[in-house]
Amino acid sequence: MKLLSKIKCRAMLRKLMPLAPVIRNDIRWLSSFAMAECYCQLDLFLRSLDHDTVAKYALDSVLLVPRNNERAFALREDLVMMEGATKAQQRSASF
Repeated sequence: MKLLSKIKCRAMLRKLMPLAPVIRNDIRWLSSFAMAECYCQLDLFLRSLDHDTVAKYALDSVLLVPRNNERAFALREDLVMMEGATKAQQRSASF
């Protein structure tokens, strides 16, 4: 998905959908969560496009292979659970 953060690819993405690339912040895990969430939404959208659109914008080069795609979705699920646990811990620590 790194290829989609280039200027031309960002412009192409804006034409197709309202998502934009997320810049990684090494200090916070929340940026990893946002990146995984954005990828999963983007992947579902890109896979729903017809072949002509994919060929026109050369999107097949930025899609992950199925095995890596499954790992990305599994990572997002793990981060969703981690986010819930983190928020619960923050709520209990604030009282």
